[in-house]
Parts: sequence; structure tokens; C-alpha cells
Amino acid sequence: MEKKRWVIVLKIIGVTLGVYLVFKYILGLVAPFILAYIFAVLIEKPVRWLHEKWKIKRIVSSTVIMVILVAVLGVAISYLCGKLFSQIRLFISNYDTLSRSVDEKMCTLCENVDSYAGLEAGRSKEMLDNTVASVREKLTDSVVSKAVKGVVPFGIYVLGALGFIVITLIATILFSSRMENIEKEEKNGLFSKEISYAKSRLFSMLFAYIKAQGVLMIITAIICTVGLYITKNPYGLLLGMLIGLLDALPLFGSGTILVPWTIVQFFKGNYVHAAIIFTTFCLCYIVRQTMEPKLMGGNFGVSSLEMLISIYVGLLLFGILGFMLGPFAYIIIKEICSALLS
Repeated sequence: MEKKRWVIVLKIIGVTLGVYLVFKYILGLVAPFILAYIFAVLIEKPVRWLHEKWKIKRIVSSTVIMVILVAVLGVAISYLCGKLFSQIRLFISNYDTLSRSVDEKMCTLCENVDSYAGLEAGRSKEMLDNTVASVREKLTDSVVSKAVKGVVPFGIYVLGALGFIVITLIATILFSSRMENIEKEEKNGLFSKEISYAKSRLFSMLFAYIKAQGVLMIITAIICTVGLYITKNPYGLLLGMLIGLLDALPLFGSGTILVPWTIVQFFKGNYVHAAIIFTTFCLCYIVRQTMEPKLMGGNFGVSSLEMLISIYVGLLLFGILGFMLGPFAYIIIKEICSALLS
């Protein structure tokens, strides 16, 4: 019995170490081909319909579907970027006015702080100006030096990203053109049942995660946009989308912007705006806390506590990508161990 326990422990350790090494050192090398295979599976139905209905070669059908998808996605992104850029241009054109307005309101805020704290008039404003000047000087030096040093690495990064996209698109077309042969090989292979189960399980996990984060980001962005438009903020869409993206990132969240904003509005005496922004934050927080465990934990087959632990460990091991890789790695380990020990 003692020997059997040690065998079980060694199997779990071996599987965990193997999954970690794959995620750490191999996943990055095969990532475009994994994504390509996923995309090929997603477009299989329309590709097969074109191939069987209109007798078009699979590689031509795959190319047509991919071109249509890229075009639709490009139009949607262009429209959205147009809306965002219009608000950015509005912000830039109104920068001087906004800067003066902010300075006036900060003066009022500092006067209130001086009055509440019993300080000499203008003391808070002087301290604030000195702090801002010091921070601005340090940031300017840091940004300029990093910008100069980072020109070449950034160019390499952009070229690498473009290469990644091109390889993924080409691989998607090639995978899709051979999908029928790939499915036959999987069915007739030695580990056909295991491969079929693993593939269905991994796809369900991936779609559950994408759906969960996508739904939460969209809902958060909508809530924030509506809340900001209620306050008659002209940059509601831009800020709403930014907060929606931040809310999906670990260690950030919607409170990164909305909570300080609420505090500033409160001290400025804009109590209605402060209440609306704080209510917006509360709604975003409640939606994420109530929906995220149901959307992610329920579909992944793990509890909320297991999900939280796997995200934390993933962040420590893989950095920012660990937010996504951690739960996947844990579920893969759990599934493999269950299969080996059953």
C-alpha cells in the first residue's frame, strides 16, 4: 500500500513537471500552429459546405473563408478604431481647455485641503506642483531614454508579431485543406480515443475561457460607457473600452480608474458624478464576482478556489500570460492524472 502511494505521488509529480516544461519552453514554439489548428476547426463547417455543395477544392474554400473573415474583422476594427480616434482627436483638440479646467479644479481642491487641515493657504498647491514637476522630470528622462533604446527591439517585436500572424493564417489554410485526412488519421490512430477526448476537453476549456472573458469585458465596457455618458463625459466610449480591457487584466480591474475618479469627484464637490461613477464601479465588480465563477469555473470543471490558486501560480510561473495558462495547465494536469490513476 505504501509503495502504491509513492507511485501515485511520483506520477503526479512527473505529469506536473512535464506540463510545466511544455508550457514554459515548447508552447511558444508551436503556438501559431496550435492557433491555426483551432481556427481550422472553427471554419470547418463553411469550408466543407463550399467543398461539397459547390465542388470547390478545400484549399480554395479555406482561403475564401479566411479572406472573408479577415475582411469582416478588418472592417469591424476599422469602424471601432475610427470611433476611438475621433474621441482621441477631440481630446487632443480640447487639451488646453481641459488642462486649464483641471488646474482650476485642483486649485479648488487644494484650497479645501488647506482649509480642512488647517494649513497655510497655498501650501497644498505648492507641494502638489513640486511633486508633479519632479515626477514629470523623471518620467521625461525615463521615457526618452527607453524610447531611444527601445526603437530597435520594438521594430523586431512588430516584425515578429506580423510574422506570427502570417504564419498562423497560412497554417490555418493548410490545416483546413487537410482536415479530412487529419480526422481520418485521428480516428484510425493508436490513441484515437485519448486524442479525441483530449481535443474535445481542451477545446471546451478554450472556448469557455474566451467566452467568459469576452462576455465580462463587453458587459463591463457597456456598463462603464453608459455610466460615463450619464455624467455627460464626451469620451465615454473610449474610457469605457479602456476600463473594460483593464478589468480583464489581473492586478488591475475597473477600480484602477473608477475608484480614484470617484474620490477626486467627491473632493471636488461633484457628489452626483461621484455617486454615478462609484455605482458604475460597484456594478462592474458585482458582475465580475458573480458571473466569472459561473462562466469559467463551471465550464472548466474546477471550483472557484482552484481557479484562483491556478491563476496565482500561473502568474508566478509564466508572468502575465499565466492568467490564462495557469488554469489550462492545472486542468491538463488534473485530466492526465485522473486518466493515469483510474
